[in-house]
Amino acid sequence: MERQEGHTSAEQLERIQSIADAALAHLELRELLDELLVRIRDALEADTAAFLLLDEETGELVARAASGLEESVRAGARVPLGRGFAGRVAAERRTITLEDLEQADVVNPILREKGLKSLLGVPLVVGARLVGIVHVGTLTPRRFTEADAELLQLAADRAALAIDHGRVYAEARAAAERLERLQAVTDAALGHLSTGALLDELVLRVRDILATDTCAVLLLDESRNEVVARAAAGLEEEVEAGVRIPVGRGFAGRIAAEQRIVEIEDVDHADVLNPILREKGIKSMLGAPLLAHGNVLGVIHVGSLTPRRFTGDEKELLLAAADRAALGLERALLHERLIELDRVRNRFVAVAAHELRTPTTSLLGSALTLHAREAELDPADRAALIDLLVGQSQRLATLLEQLLDLSRLELHAVQITRARRSVRDVVEQALA
Repeated sequence: MERQEGHTSAEQLERIQSIADAALAHLELRELLDELLVRIRDALEADTAAFLLLDEETGELVARAASGLEESVRAGARVPLGRGFAGRVAAERRTITLEDLEQADVVNPILREKGLKSLLGVPLVVGARLVGIVHVGTLTPRRFTEADAELLQLAADRAALAIDHGRVYAEARAAAERLERLQAVTDAALGHLSTGALLDELVLRVRDILATDTCAVLLLDESRNEVVARAAAGLEEEVEAGVRIPVGRGFAGRIAAEQRIVEIEDVDHADVLNPILREKGIKSMLGAPLLAHGNVLGVIHVGSLTPRRFTGDEKELLLAAADRAALGLERALLHERLIELDRVRNRFVAVAAHELRTPTTSLLGSALTLHAREAELDPADRAALIDLLVGQSQRLATLLEQLLDLSRLELHAVQITRARRSVRDVVEQALA
């Protein structure tokens, strides 16, 4: 059935102007698309209208806004270029009409489920770049006219400019928000010297900036070549259980070994060693290495309880957050090592002072006795004091030589040679 003719050029221009006004009235892309659809559907006197925009990373059209076909948007309907009605409109960059949907190649089953009979679609093009497509549909059979196609294409041309403008604006805002979120991670990385406090704060902030359900950090244990769960948000059981993953195995182990970002879209069918991930119902994961000056410090990963395909921007955001976190982590670990070295030094000084005090006291006591009473001492007592002086002097000389050896070791002036020794012999020699 054909739509009733008789709309004047003035009416058509008025309708196009209505769409142009909508295009200029909004900057928020989602609001813009919804407003444009209502006006396009009304201008074409159709029952449904939908925008499918091009995902350049996957080469697919993605349902982004719909009027009368909202289910497509909620389902995240995707159509490969060249396939089905929408895919053909995009690939061929021309107007396509379907008078009988039942006999046509349609990828999206929702179109038939809604009872649509006829469709008219045109490409959204800015310059030589494909932005997406827009189509309108009717619940009764309809033969779209050439005037309908021209009207929809005019509307599409104006809508494409508005969508492109809206995307640029949205990307600019998203970039600003990413900088703010990364600043939050940087603040956390620089604001703590305690490794535990730093990691606890990082997992919360990274989970928030990527809007995920979980986040965890595993640090490298070089002695065992494993990454160990140290902090988590939404996966606290992993830390409590002290989960360890060998480098090179499983999800976290691969990230540490390959030193690159790794994504898992379906955890149930992936090589995941940690059973807690499946027990918690995590469906999709994204992880990145914590690298500082080329050294792997550990791994950070986020997870979603619903299936999710992480975007290129989200991957870049996690990598940037990981880089900032790694610098803060390196700083915190260095600070803790310095504190531990300071403790070791203080213990060493205390032990050395005690060890030096004993022979020094004996030497001083023997020397004072000889000086004050040498004439009164019998030969045996005098000989004993001299023996004590010699023995304690040798002990003191040994201790001083050991201190010098330690000094040379710090200056790398002494070469250490590994050799097998009997523990019993070493202990007996130390106690002798």
